[in-house]
Amino acid sequence: MLDLDHFKHINDTYGHSAGDVVLQSFAQILRNAFRVGDAVGRFGGDEFVVLLVDLPDPSTAERKALQVMQETMKIELDGKNIGVSVSIGIALAPHDGMTYDDLFQKADQALYNVKSQGRNGYSLCMGTPVHGTSGTN
Repeated sequence: MLDLDHFKHINDTYGHSAGDVVLQSFAQILRNAFRVGDAVGRFGGDEFVVLLVDLPDPSTAERKALQVMQETMKIELDGKNIGVSVSIGIALAPHDGMTYDDLFQKADQALYNVKSQGRNGYSLCMGTPVHGTSGTN
């Protein structure tokens, strides 16, 4: 699960049209980061869900999280970087569950863990959050 940090602030500061541009930019980042067979979708508002199948090992999910975090920080509006960051919760089968509902719930818990620890990072289910190096938003 992925959630853009302080998205309401983006809408309030730059307007809803700018917020739409940020969402479109983020969606493109996700399309570029993941394989054709992976499921990527907007869950609602500024939340997205990615389902990766047949990962070689758990570190692949962590590498992808870091890649998405780095690319998200590059999002610009009118040629200006506005410091968009993302929080990511990761759940892995079979350790965290085998059904969509179980994995979704665990990823949501991991996402909450990142948010409660300052945002701009990722967390494996109930693990210690890893935060971006550029500070929190």
